[in-house]
Amino acid sequence: MGKSSMPGSVKSGIPTLGKVPKGWRTVKFGDVLVERQRPVALKDDEEYQLVVAKRSRGGVVPRARLLGKQVLTKTQFEIHGNDFLISNRQIIHGGCGIVPKELGGSVVSNEYSVLTPTSDLDLSYLSYLSSSVHFQRTCFHSSVGVNIEKIIFSLRRWFQQKVQLPPLVEQKEIAKLLSTWDTAISNCETEIQLKEKRKRAVLEQLLHGQIRGPKFLTRGRINSDKVPNGWREAKLGELCTAILDGTHATPKYTQKGIPFYSVENVTNDEFEDTKFISMEEHALLSKRCKVERGDILLTRIGELGKSKLIDWDVNASIYVSLALLKVNPKLVRCEYVYSYLQSQTFLRELKKRALLKAAPQKINLGDIQNIPILLPTNENEQRYISDITILSVKEIALLKKQKVALIRQKRALGQELLSGQIRMRK
Repeated sequence: MGKSSMPGSVKSGIPTLGKVPKGWRTVKFGDVLVERQRPVALKDDEEYQLVVAKRSRGGVVPRARLLGKQVLTKTQFEIHGNDFLISNRQIIHGGCGIVPKELGGSVVSNEYSVLTPTSDLDLSYLSYLSSSVHFQRTCFHSSVGVNIEKIIFSLRRWFQQKVQLPPLVEQKEIAKLLSTWDTAISNCETEIQLKEKRKRAVLEQLLHGQIRGPKFLTRGRINSDKVPNGWREAKLGELCTAILDGTHATPKYTQKGIPFYSVENVTNDEFEDTKFISMEEHALLSKRCKVERGDILLTRIGELGKSKLIDWDVNASIYVSLALLKVNPKLVRCEYVYSYLQSQTFLRELKKRALLKAAPQKINLGDIQNIPILLPTNENEQRYISDITILSVKEIALLKKQKVALIRQKRALGQELLSGQIRMRK
């Protein structure tokens, strides 16, 4: 069976309920949620906070602060902290969430449904319930329209959809248990951000000669051209035997075969879960662009500037959205070039040359070739810098994998708890 043509954020299946777990009951959403409408008469010279409910249960976050006269849609409603907000145009993509207390008093248009739970529904439980497949399917089947990006949610229809609820005490216990995963995920994300910040700071100093290994300090610091003594500047293209891109034609995908990499594999640092092409098509594509150990992949269309060093024995082809850098080992270590691609200096130079008005953003291969690179002439100093950088990159990658594992654990546990397959016990 083929994959759905719908975006992954849309759960379009028919909402069905199984056997009611013991002690649970089946209710309509309209039985346990109440719509709140608090009309606001906008004043031209008064400032108002606007918010947005982000897709994929990304939460309710600030959008803008505007004077009343700047708000285009004049029909506005006040929201309070702990309201449950549904975006009528984005709910099929998971655009909903609890209003944080600090955003109480903000305003939303009639593009939103503002709800509060009755005493039979715990607010935190509702937040986790909104991530369930059943919840998302009820939202999809309560919406009207043909174009997936123009479908409008009908609160009236949704209030007639059914859901199975545990007793209030069990709701709170389920929410409490799932919150421990949220805490672990949040702590992991905080550690990732701290390590990313530290990596950027150290990398900028390493790649500008402000930090030198003890063996290299006798060379001095910076010369009159702001190039560290014992270093030189070269264009990226001069350090590579070739800079290529992948196939411009969408290949015919197969159930198994040769891995086919695109931007998503690099940005997610995921090279096991890939699309596949046939051996025959791979052989044809490899005649022009062959991926080998020591090459570097660089995203050049869409999300620009993400890179991956091929440090394994590879047998794969790539899409046009990726540039393939074949570093010349006689001139520079590939690990050093990869380290330099991680720097803010490189990303600034890349984005300066990108076609920013293109949709999606892109950069041409010729412009990539012309990006300047600073490098030590001493291979040992190149190794010193790249060893520090790659160790940091691997630490961050490990934390990201841990975060993904926690998210998957929470999702799997949540589905079982919210459907009564696993019960809370005293």
